[in-house]
Amino acid sequence: MKNLFFSICFFTSNLLLAQIPEVNGWSVPTPESDSRIIYGSSTGDDTKAEVYVYKENIVGRDPSSPIITVKAFKTIAEAKKKLRPGFADWLLFKKGEEWNNELIGSIELRGASRKSPMVITTYGNTNVRPKIYTGNVTALNVIGSNCSNVMIEGLHFEAKHRTNNGEAVAIRIIETPFQNVLIENCYFTKFLSNITIHDPILNRNPSRSNLKVRRSVLVDAYTTGAQNAGGFFIDNVDSILFEDNVIDHNGWSETIAGATATGFRHNTYFQVGNRNLIFRNNIVSRAAATGGSFRCGGIIHNNLFLSNPQNIQFGTFESTLNWPTEFRTGEVSYNVILDSRPEGFDQGRGIDIHRIKNAKIHHNIIAHFTPISQYNNAIIVDETEGCNLSQNIIYNWGNNQSSGIAYANGIAIGQNLRGTNQIDSNDVQMENRLGYCMIKYGVFSNVTFNGNRYNNVLNQNSWFEQGSLNNWIAASGEKNAVAMNVPYINSDRDLRAYIKSLTGDADVRRFYDGCRALSKSSWDENFTATRVNQFIREGFNLRPTSTNDQVSNAVQVYPNPASEYINIKNVEDAIELKIIDMNGNEMIRLSTIEIDAPIHLQNLRPGAYFLEYQMEEGIVGVVKFIKF
Repeated sequence: MKNLFFSICFFTSNLLLAQIPEVNGWSVPTPESDSRIIYGSSTGDDTKAEVYVYKENIVGRDPSSPIITVKAFKTIAEAKKKLRPGFADWLLFKKGEEWNNELIGSIELRGASRKSPMVITTYGNTNVRPKIYTGNVTALNVIGSNCSNVMIEGLHFEAKHRTNNGEAVAIRIIETPFQNVLIENCYFTKFLSNITIHDPILNRNPSRSNLKVRRSVLVDAYTTGAQNAGGFFIDNVDSILFEDNVIDHNGWSETIAGATATGFRHNTYFQVGNRNLIFRNNIVSRAAATGGSFRCGGIIHNNLFLSNPQNIQFGTFESTLNWPTEFRTGEVSYNVILDSRPEGFDQGRGIDIHRIKNAKIHHNIIAHFTPISQYNNAIIVDETEGCNLSQNIIYNWGNNQSSGIAYANGIAIGQNLRGTNQIDSNDVQMENRLGYCMIKYGVFSNVTFNGNRYNNVLNQNSWFEQGSLNNWIAASGEKNAVAMNVPYINSDRDLRAYIKSLTGDADVRRFYDGCRALSKSSWDENFTATRVNQFIREGFNLRPTSTNDQVSNAVQVYPNPASEYINIKNVEDAIELKIIDMNGNEMIRLSTIEIDAPIHLQNLRPGAYFLEYQMEEGIVGVVKFIKF
């Protein structure tokens, strides 16, 4: 079958902006002819090391697999001096080797262009990342100088020699404008913060754009001091993509005295000054406090959240946003949230939504709250306008108390709503004591309820604060509400069941070990969010989601996510095609011109979109894609 491509009826330029290509999910840059190729080895010799030039073809076409025995620098300090700002130079560390108390340190990272970045990566035949062991200082530090068109790939950063209250950061980029920074296949551990990127906290005009962190492991950040440790802190960046990362156990330590969990230590922290965040296919687990702190809103899609005191914070209740004149927006969809770990500052939450406008929260699973707690909530909604909660599944999110007045809640609706908010077609199945299916604080205004399916192990007169389902309907005005024990295929599926299906052993430590072992050299889909989410979703009668989230397997959109363009395949029989945004607004109408050309996306802001098509035989479908 031939491929048919469609052109946009309007676009500003026929030129396609270049970017680093991907092969099998991994970014594959190519040096320029004048690129310097610089090697570092802990057994090298600074006095005999050589700087190679790519066009001379001495090391071969792939610098990561040199065809000669290279003459490498021994110290990082001498090797980095050979990098030239503004050029597509490469610095490669030898795999399997270690550098103790050495740093990349302060450096200007500026490549030639988005297609031709400066690259810090690895070489050699072993599968073990080169390890840079630091103490109390930052491993890679960019302050004030330009930092653009750079790729950092394949390195292991560890604050091995740090004192417990030291303020070491793995990668810090502050007070620095940039474009096009890619961090991929790296491992960060034991720092105060693994990644810190921000301008002054009160600056709301992002001076940086296009940050990507992919397929990396960020774990075990902690402190015994008064600082707020965490997986990372990012503010004032426009266009962020985080995908396929493992972000586990940051902000605290269970083995280091004094490295306690507090309400200010998180796995992820995207402050309100960011714009156009896409956070997809990540594993976010066992945080000190919040797993995913998405104060800036954004597209939060198909992630796996495990045992965080607060799993998702979407928006903020703090004064950093002046509600209602200031707000954030976005979409939280197809995520799986399993369990929580109650702390004194947070009793256990699934999704917390505040100061958000025109957002869609849909097709999430929030299930299997196992601790004994008090006022845990699967979903909290307050200070919102025009938000839609639909087709979410809440299962077993009671507080596991046998009696008392401290009820959990499936969905809790606050009293500071504006406009029209919709709670539609959700399953709220409270199969463990003790919790209300739904609660509305204050008067029933600015919210409508429709078609939700409720069940509760409690007496029917205790399902809601109002008592029975009929009392709830009378108070809320909900239409088409159903009391129903939904017959899921296997609702008992959880993380223990998943790892047992792989190994025959239900010990979840084996899962976390497998996640932390992920790298380009040993990528195992069994330890990814997509694979676990598929297993859980199937137990709840839901089809697997995919990168494309396709209704029709025949129609394909690629690349996805996309930056400057998309291609559309297998739509030669289409009679109508258009691209719509998450609110159903038509953004682009496509004409059926048979040209072998991409569809340019320059006029679309970063976010989620749908290609909507109608075929001659009457088939109508959509394919979801993401522009970053």
